[in-house]
Amino acid sequence: MALIGKIRNNSWLLVVMIGLGLGGFIFMDMFSGQQSVFGSGATEMANIDGRSVDIQEFNRVESILYANSSGDPFSRRQFLFNSFVDETLVNKEAEAMGLGVSDAELEELTFGNNPSPIIQSRFADPQTRQINRQALESYRDGTRPEQADAFWNYQKGEIKTERLKSKITTMVEKAIYTPSWLAEMSSADKSNSRKVAIVKVGYDAMENTDVTLSDADYSTYLSKNMAKYETTEEQRKLEYVVFPVVATEQDKADIRTRMAKLAPDFRATDNDTIFVNANYGTMTAQWFDSKTLPAIISDSITRMPQGGVYGPYVEGNAYKLAKITQKVTMQDSAKCRHILLSATTPAEFATASTRADSLMNAIRTTSNPNWDDLAARYSTDPGSKDKGGFYDYAAVNTYVPAFNDAVFLDAVGSLSAVRTQFGIHIIEPLGRKGDSKTYYRMAYITENIIPSEATQREIENQAIEFVDANRTRAEMATAAAAKGLTVETSQPIKANDFVLGTLGSGQTSRDIIRWGFANSLSADPAEVGDVSPEIYAYNNAQDFYTDKYVAVALKSIQAPGKPSVADVKEEIEPFVINAKKAEALISKLNGKTDLNAIASSFEDVSVDTINGVTFGGSSVTNMGIEPALQGAIFNTAANTVSAPVAGNSGVFVFKTISETPSQNGQTIAQKKQQASNAVRSQVKAKLIQGLRKNVEITDGRARYF
Repeated sequence: MALIGKIRNNSWLLVVMIGLGLGGFIFMDMFSGQQSVFGSGATEMANIDGRSVDIQEFNRVESILYANSSGDPFSRRQFLFNSFVDETLVNKEAEAMGLGVSDAELEELTFGNNPSPIIQSRFADPQTRQINRQALESYRDGTRPEQADAFWNYQKGEIKTERLKSKITTMVEKAIYTPSWLAEMSSADKSNSRKVAIVKVGYDAMENTDVTLSDADYSTYLSKNMAKYETTEEQRKLEYVVFPVVATEQDKADIRTRMAKLAPDFRATDNDTIFVNANYGTMTAQWFDSKTLPAIISDSITRMPQGGVYGPYVEGNAYKLAKITQKVTMQDSAKCRHILLSATTPAEFATASTRADSLMNAIRTTSNPNWDDLAARYSTDPGSKDKGGFYDYAAVNTYVPAFNDAVFLDAVGSLSAVRTQFGIHIIEPLGRKGDSKTYYRMAYITENIIPSEATQREIENQAIEFVDANRTRAEMATAAAAKGLTVETSQPIKANDFVLGTLGSGQTSRDIIRWGFANSLSADPAEVGDVSPEIYAYNNAQDFYTDKYVAVALKSIQAPGKPSVADVKEEIEPFVINAKKAEALISKLNGKTDLNAIASSFEDVSVDTINGVTFGGSSVTNMGIEPALQGAIFNTAANTVSAPVAGNSGVFVFKTISETPSQNGQTIAQKKQQASNAVRSQVKAKLIQGLRKNVEITDGRARYF
């Protein structure tokens, strides 16, 4: 009662606390990425040129298109987001141009003889690669599943967008025109060729330590190549330390002990199939001889009787036990004839078996059975029915196992009925030849060498202690060096990326990137130099254990636009070094005109002769992609030794030996057509890129995924 009295006397405090609590819920709701009490703005995932894309809409479409998909969700969402962009920009552009898709056109694109690429892709029969018309027609005649309505309705929009994109692309392609002078020049650039004697002094002819870089060198290079590094999105770099989880010697010993205990039971079992299945092993249907058995066990296996077990032994990353389940002697090759009675269902197999018995009785009771007639009438094997069922000499393992065994192990001239996945075969071995060898069928019990749970926990604890003790990037680097661990740097990453350097893709990489961009609403914003308070676990998808723990720090943030030298210093440094090497080599080579003397002044450098260099070619034979060299070759007079040319891979000095004028016999109309087609082929790929440059797209997916 005293407590109730106190509450009554301080009711104002209770009201304030309740108000603060409600306010907290409202505040959380506003920023939680879910539906807001103030409207739907909080659930806007993206804005594409004024079109708001709600997260719920995006999720709904993803579930419609990929409900049963087991593929990579990150690539899937990237593809889906791009389709939202395509749909928005294409439809807006089409509306401005007065383009549309009528109902009749949509019907033709869906069910007609020349359907939309979307229909061709989604309704293709995997066997024939042709459209499955029966499946497609089910959507027209109403026999499709009710849950497929949403998919079908969304697909109509996709087909319209694809068609509008095709129309716009066609209009742009038709508008492309190449004037005669440009066609002539383009043709000459690709067909006029020169033969040159050339010396290449590669940048590897100098050590990196032979050049000294200044701030001005970095600035000069960046200013000349700014377009390569300018970005439209913020980019960040992460540093990370990997704690690999590997099996200890004790883990390996424990696995070997378990396998050794299993060996006697493996040897004693009279039902290999049940034992192998119970222990997640494998059995081979193929026959092996001494040369085709794994080399690590071949010598031991060939000295064992049937039923012998070898191991445990290590092969690859696993301990294994190997058992000889069958051991026989066979000749190298055999011939036969057979009749195949196809069957796929239990009822069909029963019918085929009965018919096989009747046919074998008829063959056995006939003094000279006509196999040509029998095979033609009854066999469904296209490879032999027109040849009396005959197959000439073939090697062991040519046929499926049961067929192979009848051909190589049954008595020559005998008849047997054999069941395979194709049906019932009536088989008569006709002869054998070649060397007799011992062949083996094997069974294997395998346990991969993986770290124990105790080892995984130990490495996890080490990683946790490392992160707890090193809360800045600098501390992390110092501690890693002391422990002999490597600090790796990621590639520049963007907010929606899901691939992280050597760590690859997946949910864990995505979680790290979200931390790096402070997208986790429950975490404090990450600043340059911070170390994530979490350690990140990567799982081995094959063996289902944690194979590494990762500590992460935020290294740098690069704002959109033109970068500073500090932003890209590591990326450009190799190119700046090469530029300084080029300066030094050019200084050394200036004024020299004897190619042989130039070559002899460097180790492992010679004078090469290159034929067929063209101005319009994509590369220079044996030299790679060297546009500066191509330009210099066609800007230097024949029989003149060039000045040194700085290229991508080294410094070049050359002399043109001869020039071959164009042998192109095309008419001017053909040249114009060829030049125009080269540009038209790029329109489809670059259309959306061009439209994107002119609109504002706000992409907020990183808040949700």
